[in-house]
Amino acid sequence: MKFRVVVRAYSLRRDIASGYLFSEALRSMGCKTYLSCVRNFDILLKYWAPHAAVINTTGKINHARMHDPGIRVLQWPGEGAQLAQFSDANWISRQGDGTIDKVDRLLLWGEHTRRIFLDKFGTGIDSKIRVCGNPRLDLVKFRKFPDPSERKSVGFIGRYAFLNYYDKRAPASELIMSPDGVSRMKILCEQFAQMVKIIDKIVEKTSLNVSIRPHPLEAPEGYEKFKTKHPGRVTVDAGFDFADWVARQKLIVTPASSSFIEPYLLRIPIVNTDHMLENENTMAKREILTSFDEGTSYRPRSMDELLEMLSGELKADTNSEVMNKYLADVHNWPSEGSAIMKAAEGTLEVLNEGNCQPSGGKFPDFIIDALDRIRFFRAKHFAGCNHENFNYRHSYHKFPAYFGEILENMLKNKPVWK
Repeated sequence: MKFRVVVRAYSLRRDIASGYLFSEALRSMGCKTYLSCVRNFDILLKYWAPHAAVINTTGKINHARMHDPGIRVLQWPGEGAQLAQFSDANWISRQGDGTIDKVDRLLLWGEHTRRIFLDKFGTGIDSKIRVCGNPRLDLVKFRKFPDPSERKSVGFIGRYAFLNYYDKRAPASELIMSPDGVSRMKILCEQFAQMVKIIDKIVEKTSLNVSIRPHPLEAPEGYEKFKTKHPGRVTVDAGFDFADWVARQKLIVTPASSSFIEPYLLRIPIVNTDHMLENENTMAKREILTSFDEGTSYRPRSMDELLEMLSGELKADTNSEVMNKYLADVHNWPSEGSAIMKAAEGTLEVLNEGNCQPSGGKFPDFIIDALDRIRFFRAKHFAGCNHENFNYRHSYHKFPAYFGEILENMLKNKPVWK
């Protein structure tokens, strides 16, 4: 019997690339997989009768169990590097009612997250934990990237979901729910305005082009006016693979964030814009990366200083002691093998333990697919709140050819990154 595994990818721009490679890895191990999204996860739980559900958001743990008590539930974090108060462990504990007992395996990124789970729930759950590594870093580790001479643009990383939500909700709605968030909103507004001014100056004073990569919870169309303002000079990237976009940039410009990691590993210079603002970047306090500022990035204090940096040849930091320690503890990097393969092996391990007894009847695959085709059509053309970023369909979205190269290198354990 082939085990059926439904894999839930919450966001296309964050989760779908690693979710696809994970699904293919499980198929290579003899499983049947269905890569799902926000739209069709419930349908698959109800009608496909999966033996296991692999989930990357904590809110769906009880949901999966409620649909079918007989399936195995595995938590594979979409974000696995947060501080304790923002971690999956904290969110699971806040759900109460024995939610942690409904998880069969925790496929964690690193020892940092493992310690948080053990602190929160005790050493009794250690048998549920498998440290795998950050799956998104496999897209760095197992791919040969284009020649650096092809890097022609300055990359800006969006971090402005509260101002530019994918579903077009008003920023005021955030303040209604959390009026104490006004200081955070103020900083976001300052950072966004600063990004606009920097892009304007780059276009005006240099021959460099600009590429913007919105946050997964942002609406890329919110940046479209840049194209009108600076025709032919600004592009907006909404692709599946963040690392691929990073590798095409001459340098990266961003406030301090976890997005430092891929540029650091790909040896692309990082310019941290926080120091161009007078106030302290309190946003960075939400990240473990607060101390990465020094040594890992350039830190201009003014627009003139930034433009002077851009006129020269910036060199990337390739051996930051702080960053290396962080990568080892939080992302399990570097380590032997593939993080995605370790997660797939952990999933198969749970399935082989037995007791996988889906209670529902399975509909034929062609009926499942027909139902999903109808729901995708409705979501795409009539349900405006179901944004493209959360609306994956296997026959509609195509993965770049180089994903085959990454998968092959993962399966053979042949890393390309050095």
